Amino acid sequence: MFVVSVCSTTFHHGGFMPSDADQPEADVQRRLDLAACGMDCTQCEIRLAPHDPEIAGSLVCWFRDHGYPEAEPGWFHCGGCFGGLESHWSADCPIMRCCAMERKLSSCAECPDFPCELILEFEQDGMPHHATAIARLRRMLDGSGTG
Repeated sequence: MFVVSVCSTTFHHGGFMPSDADQPEADVQRRLDLAACGMDCTQCEIRLAPHDPEIAGSLVCWFRDHGYPEAEPGWFHCGGCFGGLESHWSADCPIMRCCAMERKLSSCAECPDFPCELILEFEQDGMPHHATAIARLRRMLDGSGTG
C-alpha cells in the first residue's frame, strides 16, 4: 500500500471541500458537476482521491486521526449523486435519495419544496461546506449563479 504522508494537512471536516469562492461563477455553472445538495463535486477531495495519491494519503491521515484506524486510500471514491449507489461516498444520503433518485431533479434548487427540512438541517449542521452548498442553491434560485 502506498500512502503519501501529509498528515499535517488541514481538511474541512465532513466533506473535504475546499473553498471555491475564487472560482468564476460562470466556470462553476459550466461544469454542471454539482451534487444534489449544491456541493461542487469537482472540488471534493473524496472524488479526487482515486486519481491523486497525495490527496488519498491526506484523507487516510485525517480519518485515522478522527477514529478510523483502518482507513486506507482505496476507501475514497465517489461517482456523484447521479451515478450508482455502489460508487457514491455516502450511499445513504437522504438528500441524494429524495432529490436525485425519487424526484429525478438535478439539484434541490429545482424542487418546489426547497428549502425543505432535510436541507435546513444539512445547512445548519455545523459543517461550513454544507452551508456553502445551500447558499449556492439559493443563488441558483435567485439567478445570481452557482459560485
